[in-house]
Amino acid sequence: MRPGARRGHFAVWMLAVPCFVEATALAGRPELAAPAVEDFAVWAGCRADPQAPAQLLRCRALLAAPDEADALYRRALDRHEETAGDFERARTELLYGKWLRRRRRLREARTRLGRPCWASNAAARASGRSRPPPSHEPVARPPAGPEPGTSPR
Repeated sequence: MRPGARRGHFAVWMLAVPCFVEATALAGRPELAAPAVEDFAVWAGCRADPQAPAQLLRCRALLAAPDEADALYRRALDRHEETAGDFERARTELLYGKWLRRRRRLREARTRLGRPCWASNAAARASGRSRPPPSHEPVARPPAGPEPGTSPR
């Protein structure tokens, strides 16, 4: 995520910015992400990626002061409504829910964190487990083929 030449393909780099911002914010080093967010703002303004405007608002919320973050998260969720991107919306919901929980706004956090995709993770955390219990449903496996390095008969 460094500026300058030889940083990789521009579009791939832009796709990584929201992950980078989230990682730096959660690591307590949000100042590292500010230049990348400004580059991402240019990308979002190009309208090449319909998810980018909502992701930009989420990035800004992650880096914002508490008195500004709430409105940014809400604006990001509103922008997600304009596009078909359930994964990115769920990611914003999760980060917003965690933000609400850290501010002791538990009722509001529950509405964000209680979504089905996060429910098993939240239940596991509430019970003191680090992850949800393993599913007991059989895992579909591909049919066995020839051993590596051998030719089929």
